Amino acid sequence: MATRADIDAALLTRCSTLHVGNPELPIAYPDVSFSPPAEGPWLEVSLLHNTAPAFSALAAGHLRQGILQIIVVARPGRGALPTSRIVDQVLAHFPKALRIGPAKVTAEPSAGTAMTEADRTMVVCSIPWTA
Repeated sequence: MATRADIDAALLTRCSTLHVGNPELPIAYPDVSFSPPAEGPWLEVSLLHNTAPAFSALAAGHLRQGILQIIVVARPGRGALPTSRIVDQVLAHFPKALRIGPAKVTAEPSAGTAMTEADRTMVVCSIPWTA
């Protein structure tokens, strides 16, 4: 049975193969020092684990599940289209049924509504997985 560390390593490795933008967008990883660019967009990765309900078909252990979140972040005032193009590329990188090491994408990834703060606009991309 895969450990949490096995799952996290596989998901983060897949994120590192996400080549978006020209020049390529920087990616902020969990618990790694990162300075956002003064201009231009970037990506922020979060690993969200949650507890699965009891699954009687398992002979031993338990089902692991969670959401890989990749947040597309841009400076406000540039319009929605550039951010939407980045979101589309992120979602396409994690198709439903994709095997990522011990994990599998269990549903079509989705993106939320853009949220704007004073210094940034963010769109959360959610990739559900089980292992």
